[in-house]
Amino acid sequence: MSDALRAIDLDVCDALRADDFFAGVFITTVRPRQQTVGGVMQSQSEQLLALLGGSQVGTAKPGAALIVDMPHVNVEKPNIPGPSLDVVIPVYILTAPLYNFDNAGAGLAPELLGQRVLQNHATVGYAGTTSAAVGPASNALDRIPNALLKELGLDERMVVGYTARVSVIIPLPSLTRCTAPAITVTGITYPYTVTLTPATGATAFYSLDGLTYPGRSNIGQGAMQYAAPFVVAAPCLLRYAAKIIGDPTTLPSDVFAKRFK
Repeated sequence: MSDALRAIDLDVCDALRADDFFAGVFITTVRPRQQTVGGVMQSQSEQLLALLGGSQVGTAKPGAALIVDMPHVNVEKPNIPGPSLDVVIPVYILTAPLYNFDNAGAGLAPELLGQRVLQNHATVGYAGTTSAAVGPASNALDRIPNALLKELGLDERMVVGYTARVSVIIPLPSLTRCTAPAITVTGITYPYTVTLTPATGATAFYSLDGLTYPGRSNIGQGAMQYAAPFVVAAPCLLRYAAKIIGDPTTLPSDVFAKRFK
């Protein structure tokens, strides 16, 4: 997974928290930075319900909260020059008007909160991303359906919700494909001797049943790791490929085949 994709929702959350406009507004993410998520997520849910129920939590004032969802990845246009990921990060804006506009409440209308989320996003650069519109649903503000509020355990008669969708493009690192091994066949009839010569640093794999993918994952299940010239004594379909073992930036080579009749 791209490091930028892994962190983008957390970075969006941090950027919102750093904006003084949201001082006094509870802002959280669906997944916290710490991976001991069980207790943390339960605590956040309890805090959210308390805030929308009229209670103050820490420095957060009652009646308003922002929840940054995990990123949604789409490819809604040709990846040219690519490759890249079109990423939309939903930010849920939840307000309880009864408490939001109370003297002790946050006092910010949900429409203003949503507008500020979009404005904040337009001026922030996130590591490993480029800000750009991604599809018709990006950088938009929509009402949250009452049915979804119910699923969140919220009273749709008491809570007004919007979804602000902010978007980025995350370029992916280029991957190279391993060169296929060269093949040499000696002999004019059976048995033939086959030599595979992989590129420097690569390991060759092969199979003789015409079906099995010639890779390390299939060793002992029809595939073999090439170690020395081998003999083909009867008709078969040889499939062969190569991989640089231990190099995650290099893809296996294409699979090539040679039929012995």
